[in-house]
Amino acid sequence: MAFVGWNPGTEKEIFTKDELIAAFSFEKVQKSPAIFNEEKLLWFQKEHVKLLPKEEQELRTKKAIMDEFGSAPTIDKGKLRASSEQLLKCVDFLEKISEEDFSAENAKEALWDYATKEGRGVVLWGVRYSLTGKEKSPDPFTIASVLGKAETLSRLRHASKL
Repeated sequence: MAFVGWNPGTEKEIFTKDELIAAFSFEKVQKSPAIFNEEKLLWFQKEHVKLLPKEEQELRTKKAIMDEFGSAPTIDKGKLRASSEQLLKCVDFLEKISEEDFSAENAKEALWDYATKEGRGVVLWGVRYSLTGKEKSPDPFTIASVLGKAETLSRLRHASKL
């Protein structure tokens, strides 16, 4: 928020709190009205998250996904794209992963060749949409790893019955 109406006079845009306090001066506050840019705010947020340790990034990602996609979604069959057979085939591939090994990497490995053969845009969209009910979301492998094996399979089976 410091960049709304203020500029440090350099090209640097990412500051720690202490760096920002040290760089801030009222002389560099602009006289013209400040304009809030939500897109820029989201960019700043993403850049600050990148500075966090990997474990903290993963924890925040999981929390964000569960806050947004924690309950079973309402699915519009017209937006699903993947066929029932394709979704059930994905269930078959994902069932082969043990509960303790159910991760984004292993889900991707299990589905990638099949999705490539059938059309990644169709299959992976279908998995993503089945898991979230949203047209835009993180990748389906990350979502599956956060939801866990049982919930992922349950949502895919449910979508395949539509």
